[in-house]
Amino acid sequence: MQLLVDNRSDVPVTRKSHAIYPHYLEGGPYEFQVVHSFTYLGLEVNCNNDINAETQKLFLAANMCFNGLRKHLKSHLNSKSTKISMYKVFIRPVLTFAAETWAHSEKMSSG
Repeated sequence: MQLLVDNRSDVPVTRKSHAIYPHYLEGGPYEFQVVHSFTYLGLEVNCNNDINAETQKLFLAANMCFNGLRKHLKSHLNSKSTKISMYKVFIRPVLTFAAETWAHSEKMSSG
């Protein structure tokens, strides 16, 4: 096994309490900090596999995109097809980023 080491301190995630277990995992000459959550490829990974915080960030980002384009979407100078294209190109991709990896649960569908 070969480890690629850089300056990241956010490697293993554990469900176990930090009070009981050490704050670092040792693997040969390397020490890795144990964390409850970290950002990987722009998404937050946490020990509970809870995506509510991540979806809230995506909703906020999509809302910010919408508010940034509000002037153009309300304008009478742009056609309806242009406004739909702006939505499809700028807002929808932000909202659905990595949606295919989301795990659907009963809690999500009821809330």
